[in-house]
Amino acid sequence: MTFLPVLIVAIAAAFPPVRVPALVVLSVGFLVAWRVRRAEVAAWAGTIPIAVSLAFGLIPLPASATDGST
Repeated sequence: MTFLPVLIVAIAAAFPPVRVPALVVLSVGFLVAWRVRRAEVAAWAGTIPIAVSLAFGLIPLPASATDGST
């Protein structure tokens, strides 16, 4: 099921409260797929950087950077 990691990332992109749990699920899914040597381990690994980027988007900007300079 190589579409499952992409589906998880798409749901995380649409619903911000799900972003951190999705990162955890993708990380655990990658570790399980890697441990049992599944062929779709690359699909799980490829979505982790996207999920990290989405999770970092939840961190608010500092008050001094609200002018759009960052």
